Amino acid sequence: MFFQILAAAELLSESSLNHNQISFLQTVQACGTSLVETVNHVLDFTKLSGNSKSGGVDNVIVPTQ
Repeated sequence: MFFQILAAAELLSESSLNHNQISFLQTVQACGTSLVETVNHVLDFTKLSGNSKSGGVDNVIVPTQ
C-alpha cells in the first residue's frame, strides 16, 4: 500500500501543478518515505528480537542504570 501511494505521487509530480499542490505533494512524498523507512526498521527489529536464542537483541541491548 505504501509503495502504491508513493508511485501515485510520483506520477502526479509529472503533471502541471500549482505551488500549493507541489507543496502538498512534497509533504505526501516525504511522509510516505518516512513511513516506509519506519516500517522497515520495525521489521528489522522484529527479526532480531525473534532470534534472541542465537544472539539477538536480548543479548545486545544492556539496560542502563
